[in-house]
Order: sequence, then C-alpha cells, then structure tokens
Amino acid sequence: MVINWLNWLNSLKKDNKWATGTGLVLVLCVVLLFSLVGSVPPASVADPAKVVSPAVASQLSQSPLLVEEQRLVALYKERSSAVVNITSIAAGLDALTGGVKRGMGSGVLIHPQGYLLTNAHVIAGSSILEVFLQGEENPYVAKVVGVDPTIDIAVLKITPKQPNQLFPTVPVGHSASLQIGQWVLAIGNPFGLDGTLTTGVVSMLGRRLPSQEGRVMEGIIQTDAAINPGNSGGALLNTQGELIGINTAIFSPSGASNGISFAVPVDKAMRVANDLIRFGKIQRAYLGVQLGIEVTPRVARILGLKTKTGVMLANVMPNSPAAKVGLHGGTQTIPTSEPTMPLIVGGDVITAVDGVAVKSADTLMNAVEAKQPKQSIVLTVVPRGTQTVKTISVTLEALK
Repeated sequence: MVINWLNWLNSLKKDNKWATGTGLVLVLCVVLLFSLVGSVPPASVADPAKVVSPAVASQLSQSPLLVEEQRLVALYKERSSAVVNITSIAAGLDALTGGVKRGMGSGVLIHPQGYLLTNAHVIAGSSILEVFLQGEENPYVAKVVGVDPTIDIAVLKITPKQPNQLFPTVPVGHSASLQIGQWVLAIGNPFGLDGTLTTGVVSMLGRRLPSQEGRVMEGIIQTDAAINPGNSGGALLNTQGELIGINTAIFSPSGASNGISFAVPVDKAMRVANDLIRFGKIQRAYLGVQLGIEVTPRVARILGLKTKTGVMLANVMPNSPAAKVGLHGGTQTIPTSEPTMPLIVGGDVITAVDGVAVKSADTLMNAVEAKQPKQSIVLTVVPRGTQTVKTISVTLEALK
C-alpha cells in the first residue's frame, strides 16, 4: 500500500498544474486525520471516577495531574488501605543477637471479616503473627487459617478490635486473561516501608519457580514492577484496581530488585483461599497414580519408546480413578545407586493433560491439583507395550 501511494504522488509531480493544489489537499487531510486520532483517549486509560469512590473522584477532578497520573493516585488511595504489614515472630531466640526472631512481609485483605492472603514463606516458622493496617499503630492478632506451600500461599484471619468491625478489601480480579505488556501496580512493604507503590508491566506469563517443598510452581506471572524483601505477600493489581496476583519472589543476585519479579496468579491463590475459608482445608482432587521416570529423548531411546516427552506411571492405586479407566503402572525395576529407590519402568506414559504437553511430573501434578473433586481431566496416553496414542477422560475423586 505504501508503494502505491508513493507512485501516485510521484505521478502528480509531473503535472505542475495539479501538484500544488493536490499537495495542499493532502496536507489538510493529514492534519485533519491526526486531529481526529489525537482526540481519542488511549484505550488503556479510563476515567478514574469509574474505579474509585465519589469522594476521591471529586478531589481528582480539580487536580492538575495527567489522566494517567490521576488514575494511579486514585487506585492507590482506594486500595492501599487493604494491603497490610505482617510481622512474624518466632518462638526461638536468634543466636546472633539474643533477641526474638522477627520477619516482615505483606498481605492483602480479601474479605471484610478479616481474611487475608499472603505467602506461605512469610509466616513459615512463626509462633506469633501481628498485622498492621495503614495508619494504625497497634497491631491486630492474626491466626493461620491454612497454608498451601506448593504454591506459596497462606490464608490468615485477623481478629477485629470492635464488634461488627469490617475491614477494607481489594476486589479480586482474574489472572487467566492477563496479557504481556499490560500495566500492573504492586503495593507492599519493602524493607518495612509500608504502603509502597511501584508500577510496571506484565513481562511474561507461565513462568516456573521452585516452591518451598521443592515442587515447581507453574503459571507464574513475571513483572518488572519493583519488588524487594518485605513485598512478599503484597498485591499485584491491574489498572482497574483488581487483585491479579500475590507478589512472591524476585530474581536478583544482590537480593534487591533488578526488574525481574514474580507473582502467584490470583486464580490459583483464590482457589486455595476459598477452600480454606469454606471447608477449613483444601479440597484436593485425586487421580491415584505414583509417577515414575520423566521421559526425555535419551530415556525414550534407551527404553525404545515412541514418545520423546511425558511421564511414565510407576504404580496405579487399586480402585482409584486412574485404575477405573484402565491406566497401568510399571512392570520392571531397574537398580539405581540408591538400593531402596529403584526405577520402575514399563508403565503407561502420560504425554499431555487437557491438551497441554506434559514435560515434567510437576505439570501433571499441578493440573490435577487445579481441579476440584468430581471434575474431569483429559489425559493423552501411550499405553504400556504399545506405540499407539489414546485420549482418556478421567473423573477425579476427593483425596482422603
């Protein structure tokens, strides 16, 4: 299209009679076009009044700030009161200082009755938890509702100081629809500096991080919003002021922010929180398999397998959901350097779950744990002793 426009303009230059008049018309059209485009506000910048209270919107209406700045100011005023400072106190004494061990982190209130989300590592090893709200000098006592270290999430509940006291909350959004490049805001308490706001973008989605238990957390959000020690457990928000993640870690040789930060997606965190608040425990789905060796091209070559990736089943539990659909475990053992831990081979190989390639045992385990009991999961399987591929739907049961 550009080449055609240039050819047309060059042809006009050969006719001096029309060149001047046509050129003037083109200039006027271009000016008019840019005027119209410039009058359209950016799609990513909305009216601050739509996401904040009337009182805050009224203050901002008299502000000399840019629309983008007004939006950030408004969101901070509305949401920061629901991001708390958590002090964890350990029962033992610090051998170096002789004092009580203290740790600090952040948390996000998600329910007006005092339920809040934070990271499991923020409260690990603590015997007393104190929660400070913005503008209040005296802490609230918090109790642990439950913890899921596999995704580094904990749910706490703080005790009101007054009858019928309600707490500010951050509205919960959705992380499934996040896109790389969209703006995000992080609120937390880095180095104990409460109520700190930083901004950035979603840098990447679907990152993998090790958890406290050695498991791999999948689907992690990467952002360049500055996160530092003390931010753990704090809020990652979208530009609508909705909670989309719980800040959990940074990648930094120095221990300080260098533009690579990570957050647990809110969809994962809220699944755990809803179970803990409603049932007092996490409702785990159960497939009923013991996972064996992870299949790689080298393993496939040695064992003569057609598939180059996946996870081989070592054992299938009797009367389990896996057993009911005809999945099979291994038939042979291979000695290893650890006599009590031989490799079990010869079982079915799971190559995909719900259409997603299984590249590690964690992929399959995370997929099962993301489901509720009685939900179905679709497995792509290479049955033992065959080179065929089957697709099997399995109805999961509750883990007892």
